[in-house]
Amino acid sequence: MNVLTFDLETRNNPAAPEIGWKNFPAMGISLACAYLSGPDEYRIYGEENISQLVADMAGVDLITGYNILQFDFPLLRATCERCGVTIAPGEWEAILAKTYDILDDIRQALGTPFAKGWTLDNVASSTLTIRKNGDGAMAPALWASGQIGKLATYDGRKIPCIFTSGKVDYFHAY
Repeated sequence: MNVLTFDLETRNNPAAPEIGWKNFPAMGISLACAYLSGPDEYRIYGEENISQLVADMAGVDLITGYNILQFDFPLLRATCERCGVTIAPGEWEAILAKTYDILDDIRQALGTPFAKGWTLDNVASSTLTIRKNGDGAMAPALWASGQIGKLATYDGRKIPCIFTSGKVDYFHAY
């Protein structure tokens, strides 16, 4: 099974009053990082090649991530629209149909639409004893200061947490 595990980081701080957590077009993507299990490789995407991330998603069997249904996919879609990336009719639906969101699974197990406190770091450290090496809130500052390498390193180190969690959850659940 070819799995793509991904995470997006914002260009602008969604906690800022002028942006807000639901204003996906204003957030922008500073960086996207994905791990593709088939070729066993990491890929980095920016807004200039975000269409390649969508193409990579279309070409895998399973897409996984943490809170991707509520955050990453809406941000990705808004960024594609803002950047003029054309998505074929039915392509978003096909991508979503093969998506496994770890946090969504936790929400369903808890019977709640909102899983406050269930951050990736909390879940990964409690179940797998691995931790993230930073916080997504630092992404806009790293982007603004031109520290793209540091941003890529942070985001890339999050992916093993997501992939390992997703692999354990997905393959034990099904």
